[in-house]
Amino acid sequence: MPAFVDVSQIQQVSVSRADGTTVEGVVLPIVIPLDEVPAELAAFNADSSTHPLAAQAKPIARPVLEALAGLVKT
Repeated sequence: MPAFVDVSQIQQVSVSRADGTTVEGVVLPIVIPLDEVPAELAAFNADSSTHPLAAQAKPIARPVLEALAGLVKT
């Protein structure tokens, strides 16, 4: 899956949790092509603690972590 993060749209935000506390965070716009979604969802079992498999998760996790690493460098 060719997921990617649009780094030009990354935002640092302050949001309120349900308990009223505030957390500072980062909003990352993750782009996943629509034609990839059905196959990924078909392979995912939300009821299984062993899903997603590493092979499924890595293409999504890697761009997210790379974007976060880029924030730290700047």
